[in-house]
Amino acid sequence: DGSPWTTAAVGADPNSSGTDNDGITPTYPADANPVDANGNPLSQAPGKIIKSASVVPFPNPDAAMQRLLAAAQTGGYYFNGTTIVRFKTVTNNGQLVGTLLITNANVNGGIEEERSMPANGLLCVEDGNLKLQAAPVPEESYLKGVLTLCATHGARGIGGSAWIYTNLLYASQLDPATAVPRDGSGRIIGPPPAAATDMLAIIARKEINIQSWTTPNNLEVFGTLMALGDSLRSPVLVTGTQTPSPDKGTFTLVGSLIENRAAPVGIITADGTFGGYRSNFRYDPRVRSIPMPFIPMTGRVEILDTWTIPPETTVAARNWQVQPAPPPLE
Repeated sequence: DGSPWTTAAVGADPNSSGTDNDGITPTYPADANPVDANGNPLSQAPGKIIKSASVVPFPNPDAAMQRLLAAAQTGGYYFNGTTIVRFKTVTNNGQLVGTLLITNANVNGGIEEERSMPANGLLCVEDGNLKLQAAPVPEESYLKGVLTLCATHGARGIGGSAWIYTNLLYASQLDPATAVPRDGSGRIIGPPPAAATDMLAIIARKEINIQSWTTPNNLEVFGTLMALGDSLRSPVLVTGTQTPSPDKGTFTLVGSLIENRAAPVGIITADGTFGGYRSNFRYDPRVRSIPMPFIPMTGRVEILDTWTIPPETTVAARNWQVQPAPPPLE
């Protein structure tokens, strides 16, 4: 249905709500009247999380991470301990060239070093957290290339989370021909065009955190986010140990979201004050055709429902039709 919500079908919390992270129920055309194959009305409109859907399990998280670590050690970048990664893109002889700025206390004396993109497109952190921060020159903070990042805890059980401190943008945004469409206010209203080639995936054994106190207002993240053990969340909103962050505007995710359970990136407090981010999720259909390096897969797919829209009709006249779903997976 074009929505990045995959939690209903993959590793979902069956008790999660059918709302976006900002607590706002998705809306659809007033005439959208979803029905099943027999014409019976459905209680859930297209795009909402279906609470009654069976849960398709995640890949085994520990086994998936071991495969990632092995691949990072043989053809990518492997780091032990918390690691800071920054994206950098510069123009060289008229061409955009992307590199990574990496800081790890156990490498290069803890001094940041610049590296080319990993040969197999994979960078993994074990026994520590992955921290994604802006490059020293903000105008250079773009990802050029296809990259998968992962964080897991090892034998010591330390880390395994990813932390987002900045906008994570593709270098394709520097070219109007491959940039995402925006409205007059600058809000992203659609995915990158097919001609865009940069892709990012972030896989965390635990959770993916948005540090709302320090991230910019109207945060934009491009990529596939996969939280095998928990969720995409803002810790200052869910732990209850800190005062909620101020209103940060909109968090826009251009890509897809795969999480074990839902958590907020924005909340309304008891006094009616909003803290954190409102959500603007835009599915990137290119994830179907551009292979992301080493994304954990189960090989199992369950089709819950599909909606067929007659191509000759207008939005105002569409009648959402649901095809029967196959039996639940064993």
